[in-house]
Amino acid sequence: MKKATSIPGSQAIRPDQSRAQGARQSAPRPQAAARRRYASAHPGRTVRLQPGPDAKVAAICEHLDVSFNGGVNIAIDGLDDASLEAIHTHGYEQGYRDGVAAGRAQGRAAGEAEAKRIYRLTVPCANCHEPIEIRHDDSSADSVLRVLIDRGIAHTTCPSQRE
Repeated sequence: MKKATSIPGSQAIRPDQSRAQGARQSAPRPQAAARRRYASAHPGRTVRLQPGPDAKVAAICEHLDVSFNGGVNIAIDGLDDASLEAIHTHGYEQGYRDGVAAGRAQGRAAGEAEAKRIYRLTVPCANCHEPIEIRHDDSSADSVLRVLIDRGIAHTTCPSQRE
């Protein structure tokens, strides 16, 4: 037999509420003005460090007997403008290399598609009238070129006859 448990009054669920709605949700407690000023002047950030930098910050904290937050602040304060510029430059170059590597395949595919569109000859088939695509690297391209030369192909408006 199950034992009856009591629910405190603040958590009791009224009959018109579902369990998902739960008990009454209280509004966030107002903060004191000094706390709001401090929070706006010192924003909180979450940072995940790799093992190497984490060990360096931990060593700073242990050596100077400060909190982890203090160790991070000391490490950041130790960076001068030249160091920050070097970090920015390295990040920019790394991003540029990553962008080039990511875009190279797309650019190559687009370039090949454009080249195939430009450097091909399309003629209708004598039997089914569907287009036959003859590209410069096609095995039949040489024989097509010979036939065109033998037939005396010329420009529609030949530059040699304009003079």
